[in-house]
Amino acid sequence: MNKTLLRCVGLALALVSPLVMTSCLPHEKNVAPQAYPAGECQNCSAFSVSVWHVSAGDRGLKDILQPVRYSTTESLSSDNTEVITSSAADAIRQRLEHDKLAVFVANLRGVTASGDSLPLSVDNASGAYSAVLTAGPQTRKLPSRVVNFCLSDSASSPGSRTPGDKSRVNGRVLLRDGDTVVSVHAVPDGWLVWLIGATFSA
Repeated sequence: MNKTLLRCVGLALALVSPLVMTSCLPHEKNVAPQAYPAGECQNCSAFSVSVWHVSAGDRGLKDILQPVRYSTTESLSSDNTEVITSSAADAIRQRLEHDKLAVFVANLRGVTASGDSLPLSVDNASGAYSAVLTAGPQTRKLPSRVVNFCLSDSASSPGSRTPGDKSRVNGRVLLRDGDTVVSVHAVPDGWLVWLIGATFSA
């Protein structure tokens, strides 16, 4: 990913969190996230992760991610991530769903308590994808939390059953309730776009 694209979809890391970065662990098999009955987890974070493969150059990717410019004012990100509002995330999903160069490859969901790591993974015809997510406690009496994430993938080329190169990305973001993390990874035949939505309980 070139510097221009990084500037378009990423912010410089601006705030240091006392939370320890979650290590990126391989998950070759599906992992069942812990279930919390309704009303029994007062400080939980629910995550919805979707992964898309985009077979496009820099310009095509920028067109799809155009709504990413509507970023939240409260965010800290690594170079290839951006925190956006729920409305901007919906706009990106619609573009991905209707763009002939974008292919949906995975969807992961789970709930975790504050400070607990949530491992999610799926292994399908498109490749192996996993995410390890850890949400900290609510900050400054507002529905904002620091979330550490580690994304790992071994994507196959479209139409191929041969696993592709593995890549792993660590990041840390400050999220408000309903925010979405957009993380873009370069692969040999395009890009992987990760959308990580978060909902926080009281």
